Amino acid sequence: LILVFAIPSAVVGVIPGVSTLLGLPLVLLSVQLSIGSRRPWLPRAVSARSLERRAFSRIVESIQPRLQRLERLLKPRLLFLTSTWVERGIGLCCLVAAALVFLPIPFGNLLPALALCAFGLALMERDGVLVLVGLGALGFSLVVLGGAAIAVKALTLEGLPALLGLH
Repeated sequence: LILVFAIPSAVVGVIPGVSTLLGLPLVLLSVQLSIGSRRPWLPRAVSARSLERRAFSRIVESIQPRLQRLERLLKPRLLFLTSTWVERGIGLCCLVAAALVFLPIPFGNLLPALALCAFGLALMERDGVLVLVGLGALGFSLVVLGGAAIAVKALTLEGLPALLGLH
């Protein structure tokens, strides 16, 4: 399910409102993964919502060839990285990525959504190498978004007043 909600977020995440619609279920599923829940649960208000069938069909059609190629590369390896206890850590990483997807940051959803896709595929295929890819994507997204946050803070606290001559 993490993969199901992360793929559209990575593909169409720049459309306003999509990050919130897809981010909330990702947060809930990530919490459940981190506490070791074996059955996913979503509130009725979330599980009753759906994408328009035509839009979902277009998304599936656009990603299906890529997923088929990717699936040929995936295989069970580094199995200790997909063990039950490590899954809980992956759940915490997914929670961080899902929180970033949920935030309304323009163009800030893509990298964390890609990390979520990697984690979702890694868990499905028991591929520890993909767990490492997901960790790298999450780390990179934290660096990029953290740098953007620092730049915005510097601009608003120092740069903007200087531009407006408010010193």
